[in-house]
Amino acid sequence: MPAPRRADALKTFAPPSASPLARAEASLLALLTATEMHEPDAPAAKAYRATMRTRGQEVAATGGADALDYLLTRIRAADPSRADVREAILDLAWTDLSGWRA
Repeated sequence: MPAPRRADALKTFAPPSASPLARAEASLLALLTATEMHEPDAPAAKAYRATMRTRGQEVAATGGADALDYLLTRIRAADPSRADVREAILDLAWTDLSGWRA
């Protein structure tokens, strides 16, 4: 398995508020916040991860690996104290996703 990205060390600009990336970022942040309240095997956590996977597929289809990396950077920067946990959740949700840690 590749080493975790240290995306929090990178600086990025926010996407335009009406862009698909901004909507994906907002959706993923909300899903991650909700998921963190549950044990990983809880039905709700699994459902949230399934939706995260769908968002990841949509982003990968339009922007590829660069867009996934960009979102990870933004998500890590949104709450650095939760960055590693959130990246681990995304790793689980995005396992085998085209463009993700290939």
